[in-house]
Amino acid sequence: FCPPMAAYFGVDIPPDSPRMFASLLPPDEAKANALEQISQRPLIKESGATVHFIDDRLETLKNAAARPSLSNIKLYLANWGYNTKSEREEAANMKNVRVIGLPQFSELLRFGLVMNVDDGCEPTEEEKGYGNPSRVSDEE
Repeated sequence: FCPPMAAYFGVDIPPDSPRMFASLLPPDEAKANALEQISQRPLIKESGATVHFIDDRLETLKNAAARPSLSNIKLYLANWGYNTKSEREEAANMKNVRVIGLPQFSELLRFGLVMNVDDGCEPTEEEKGYGNPSRVSDEE
């Protein structure tokens, strides 16, 4: 997790935190293997914690979704990454993958869940700190 991104979202997560695992791994198979290893760590396995995996490649998420051993991991396709509109539409139709934008990513970081609630009101100053919804569009 890089410091500029943490500053953008106003999230203070130390690099050695067990809450965040970020790494550049080769796609697909290696990431699924890494997820299996992470899900077996005592911190995860013994506590029943939920693992959230966010990637910008649909093929990587399909690979993870196909493994029964990863069925308890929440999978998300980042709509700001290297994917196309048709891939985002395909992911939206998958039962075990959710497409998220930067505002939902911010919610996940801050609260551990994606609320994605629009009450029709203008955002408060605090809500504005959770990410800038105007920077991301599902139409991109």
